[in-house]
Amino acid sequence: METKQKIHSFTDLEAWKKAHALVVNIYLHTKKYPKDEQFGITNQMRRAAVSITSNIAEGFSRISPKEKAQFYAIAQGSLTELQNQLLISRDVGYVTPLEHREIESQVITVHKLINGLSKYVRTLFAFLFTLIPHTFYLILFLFPLILFTLYLIPATVHAALSDGLVGYWTFFDSIEYRV
Repeated sequence: METKQKIHSFTDLEAWKKAHALVVNIYLHTKKYPKDEQFGITNQMRRAAVSITSNIAEGFSRISPKEKAQFYAIAQGSLTELQNQLLISRDVGYVTPLEHREIESQVITVHKLINGLSKYVRTLFAFLFTLIPHTFYLILFLFPLILFTLYLIPATVHAALSDGLVGYWTFFDSIEYRV
């Protein structure tokens, strides 16, 4: 049975771990690219790959679900950019079809994991989005109603008591007696 560990850092996220392995793999493969591509597709692929893990890390550190979702979406965009560059690399012969399938398998895994993170965050955002307006409603409408009721009841009781009753309630719920 697999036990779930508490996530303390972005490095504990399975999405980041798999993406990090992908980055390392991209660096190893692009070392073999021609030197004239050093500032071309090699640089682009490395930057896109690093952007994936960087945005997962930054999204993890954000507090609001909306910000988290934004960074995870950027990570997905960088992953898609890397997929495109992998296709180009395959088509121009920089990676073999076998190497391409191997890396593409990693890309698909990372894509699914980031997608899972995004769904979790969107669900959390939807929950908070429905909770906050209800809380706002309670504060805005219900709380003043309670205060008004607490003010109105003692005033009504006081008016009734002035017609000859012995004691009455004050605002602080203590009984005062008249002689």
